[in-house]
Amino acid sequence: MFLRPGRLAWPATFCVCLICLFVLAAPARSAEPPAKSGGGLIRPLDDQANPYRAQYCELDHWLAAHLSVLSSEEIDAFVKHSQTPEAKALRESRPEGLVAVRCYADQAGWLVPFTLQRKALRDPDLDESVNSLVNYRYLRAQHEKEVEAWKQRHTELFSAGVMDEKTAALYHQGWGGNSMPMPRIPAWIGNRPPIWMIAVPNGEYLVCGALGLHFIGEDHTTQYSFLYPGPSGQIVREPIYRYSAEGQLLQTIWEELELGSGWMGIYWPELNSPEFILQRQDGTHRFHGNSSVAIVKGGPGGGDAITPQEIVAAYDFDGTPIDPYTPFPPERRGMGQPVFRDQIKEAFASQCASGLVDPAQRSPYEGRPDGPVVAPEGPQPWPVVAFKPSNPQPGSIFWGGMPKPFTKVAELDAPGNPYAGQYQPWDSWIRENANRDNPRQQQRWQDGRAKRSELEQAAKLAGRELDDTDRAIIRRIENDPSDPWRRFYVEVEAGGWQVPALLDFERRWQRLGQQDLRLWNRGFDDGEWELKAGGDMPADLQAQYDEALNALRAQRYPLIPDWLVAAPVQQACFMPNGDVITRGPLGAWDPDDSKDYWDRAALVEKSWYRYSPDGTLLGSLPQDSAPWCAFYNMSMLAQHDAEKAAGRMIFDYRGVWLSLAQNSGELFAAWDWNGMPLAIDQPIIRPQAWGSWLLWPDMQAVHAAQRKSGMQAQHLPSASWPCARQRSASRLPR
Repeated sequence: MFLRPGRLAWPATFCVCLICLFVLAAPARSAEPPAKSGGGLIRPLDDQANPYRAQYCELDHWLAAHLSVLSSEEIDAFVKHSQTPEAKALRESRPEGLVAVRCYADQAGWLVPFTLQRKALRDPDLDESVNSLVNYRYLRAQHEKEVEAWKQRHTELFSAGVMDEKTAALYHQGWGGNSMPMPRIPAWIGNRPPIWMIAVPNGEYLVCGALGLHFIGEDHTTQYSFLYPGPSGQIVREPIYRYSAEGQLLQTIWEELELGSGWMGIYWPELNSPEFILQRQDGTHRFHGNSSVAIVKGGPGGGDAITPQEIVAAYDFDGTPIDPYTPFPPERRGMGQPVFRDQIKEAFASQCASGLVDPAQRSPYEGRPDGPVVAPEGPQPWPVVAFKPSNPQPGSIFWGGMPKPFTKVAELDAPGNPYAGQYQPWDSWIRENANRDNPRQQQRWQDGRAKRSELEQAAKLAGRELDDTDRAIIRRIENDPSDPWRRFYVEVEAGGWQVPALLDFERRWQRLGQQDLRLWNRGFDDGEWELKAGGDMPADLQAQYDEALNALRAQRYPLIPDWLVAAPVQQACFMPNGDVITRGPLGAWDPDDSKDYWDRAALVEKSWYRYSPDGTLLGSLPQDSAPWCAFYNMSMLAQHDAEKAAGRMIFDYRGVWLSLAQNSGELFAAWDWNGMPLAIDQPIIRPQAWGSWLLWPDMQAVHAAQRKSGMQAQHLPSASWPCARQRSASRLPR
């Protein structure tokens, strides 16, 4: 599962400025304040009347000596880590090593020792004394009330300055730069901090990336995202190395794991089984912290609290059953949570200064093939990775919660590349723009969510639900037809070899004609790995690519008749007998791509239309109540109703009708395009062009390419269709 929101905040705030993230309202001071020190804000620490006098350490004396009144802008810069230009400018202008620390004075004006304030404000789920599955969140609400009451009795203060090494060690020890307890960081990791590390309760370490790895132009302020974004929105992945406590390399894991709890699947593979994934999705599968699991009663909406009555079973990180009422031992503090590069640096320095770790100690496996993997000197280029195609696992109709394998993609000019000399300019562009998401689309989605929330609130006040007008407003915000962003998915072979885009199209086309349509939900073979790319392709390069791609498509799709292109339709499907089935009548589609697609679709009559090869209208059917195969077999109307009554769904896949269970996707029956029953105990293979629905832009582009190549502008009979040539399994490049 994902980390709790509170935990997501810790890494994001740990940068140059090290602070404690607690906010309180300042209460009224004494009627007659005594003599103060520290800029007149507190009473002297060495005052004989000070009840805390014997509990102060060097850190408290530093805090008292550096008390200052910060402006709201400075508080924004130091504490909130604001991204406003003013706050950024203030941070850039401060002396190197300057830190701001929250501290507190009691109502009598005495500075509260740092160790006492830490104890008062510490989150119970980080405290080994209450760190059990039952207490994990069950006591949290009570703790928050106690913290708030404590804050109301104390005054918030700030100390700002440059700490010496010893004082900094006292500050970081136990805090880890924020309020998270830190596990022991061995010198073979601490001297060369990786992207992140996890201390496993069995003494092992999981390390992301080679030790000391950092990238060209890396921005440390963004490194804490789960996606680890790089320049221009690129997404970076590095393998996870599993080490023994002494630094022996035990395993290299090329999988994308959830930082919160996904690592436990390395030691407990059943966590990624369909049973556990479903429990995670329905809310009965809860993760405690980052190192154990509770199976609880109830489901979504039950809140974060776990009561003893709710717990069905409890397991440690490796699947070992545990007593949910027994607190974890103190040595488990900080284990199971990701510790990021900057945190590793600070915590390691603190542990070295306090004598907990010897900075000169080396791994006995140093320099061996089974020893620590060390990055080359200097910043490295951002890697390009490809993932396994995102098809569901065999026997499953969902994909979620499972580790996603990935691999590095080699340079196009790398020695041994079997496709050397075959790459075109667009192939180079695809690699240069790999692993990118559209930032404009991301912003539109955020704007759409904000607008949805606003409209939902207005609808609620009006006593109604969102209507079609509201949804259209949200849709127009989330979609921009003029956005030039292009998406590409190309195959990457074992060894990291990127397949040229046009060859990838040919292979996908071929695989489609070899698929057993009964297994539509079981993950068709879509190549070894898949490289995702996207960006604003230059207009001239885009025109060259489209021309080359459409020339291939023209040879593999059925001939698009002139009469169909002359009267645009939203979609058209080509039948083996030469018929053309359309959504809506001829001419009903507005071909203006600058308008919203769904606005135009809403104007199209919701009916199926059947045309002969020469464009003669042969009939129509209401789309909402009849499958288009009823054109050829009216008994399918009754069959369609019977399947719905039985709680099953009728699914049209490339001209074959499948009867499926609503939840599991189990196949009950199948019918051909003409309504004839098909045996489901043997493979169902269809030529790739049959039952293929084409959108208007594709029809227009393929038709133009067919005319340009001199192909006759008529619909060929089914016997002449190019069935031996194959079509893409999914997501054809465009």
